[in-house]
Amino acid sequence: MTAGENLGLAVTGNNNLTIVQGNLLVGPQPAAGPRPAYALEKISSLRSADALRFEVHPSLSVEDDKRSLSKLPPYVLRPDRLDDLLRSEVRAAKDESRLVMVTGSSSGGKTRACWEAIRAELPEWKVLHPLVPDRPRGLLQALEQGAVGPHTVLWLNEAQLYLLGNDQVQKITSALQDLLWDRGRGPVLALGTMWPDLWDRFSQADVAADELLDGSSQLADLAVTVAMPVAFTKDELTSAAHLINSDPRLVMAREQATSGRISQFLAGAPQLWRRYENASPAPQAVLHAAMDARRYGHSPLFSPGFLCAAAEGYIDDAAWHALDDNWFGACLDGLLSEGRMRVDRSFVVT
Repeated sequence: MTAGENLGLAVTGNNNLTIVQGNLLVGPQPAAGPRPAYALEKISSLRSADALRFEVHPSLSVEDDKRSLSKLPPYVLRPDRLDDLLRSEVRAAKDESRLVMVTGSSSGGKTRACWEAIRAELPEWKVLHPLVPDRPRGLLQALEQGAVGPHTVLWLNEAQLYLLGNDQVQKITSALQDLLWDRGRGPVLALGTMWPDLWDRFSQADVAADELLDGSSQLADLAVTVAMPVAFTKDELTSAAHLINSDPRLVMAREQATSGRISQFLAGAPQLWRRYENASPAPQAVLHAAMDARRYGHSPLFSPGFLCAAAEGYIDDAAWHALDDNWFGACLDGLLSEGRMRVDRSFVVT
């Protein structure tokens, strides 16, 4: 990276670094000795706070002196572009087993939309979220041992962790197909979420020849896909104004989120804050320099030369003498690395 190039690192709104959270989780390691691979829970018995156990992203925190806020802010419906369709597909599982996959970008609200849909449409059903001994084997055990019976929601959040990149894929896809076709075991709903590029990899024929043998495309042919909108429209926010005004987290998101990306703002903030708190002095200096530049009117785009020179003023002598010549490049690599975060690089100017 040379001086004068523009950097895909941006701070928007109230000093919010535009690194968008992802949710690429790795299943738990196998425990010693036998351990249940699954647990069925009646949906109507689940509390709102249980959404976190089903991997709905925790929301940012705000102080409210007048009341104690719930774990999650109220759910803002998008009936015309999302919720009516999703809930219709979920409701249709009462008549016939089906696989529904919600596709959308990171932290866009996919899991929350699914959570609200099953609570609204299938409250008397049970839900199974296979996690142990790891996700693929937990799912396969549940399918092979008959844990998924009639009136069960099979919760496959981050479905790529079950359906891609593991040595159980062929068995899982075959077992899922068998479940969906077997009327004696239905009706059941397999409900999953996945990023669009990963769904394309799973469902399209342009994969490696050996992947074509695992049954992925056949299972994908049975799926109904629901596309998650990236952002809220102005009309949607206007229609939900009363609900939004009832919760300070939604108010903050409406006022500060970029281009209506309310869900990303709410879900990304906790991860961004932990990333900032755990950063070493040099990366924190880069962030401080960028935030202060935005406070004083700088555009959201920074050349590396400007940001490097500005960050030097935020590093104390002890930390400075511990850095090598490539400290700034290493900082950028770390700040823009994806890992569990999916980075928004759309602010790069060419």
